[in-house]
Amino acid sequence: KMKPKDHSQSIVALGNRQLWEEALQLLVKGSDLDVISCNAGISACVKVQQWDQAIAVLAMMPERTVAPDTVSYNAAVTACAR
Repeated sequence: KMKPKDHSQSIVALGNRQLWEEALQLLVKGSDLDVISCNAGISACVKVQQWDQAIAVLAMMPERTVAPDTVSYNAAVTACAR
């Protein structure tokens, strides 16, 4: 089982390499999601202009008992603006 910090760092690393699909796969497989991991997933989508996927991550957060924060909403708006 991955520690939350390692989980989010892996998602960030995949996003930085524009591997958004892999980043989202890792995100949804995580059992203990946190807002940092979800924000990293949204950011991975922003980098490759996948606004619909960014919104899907944002919508998934409350379903997985993760409260979106300002970073979550700002990243989602940025995704839609591109």
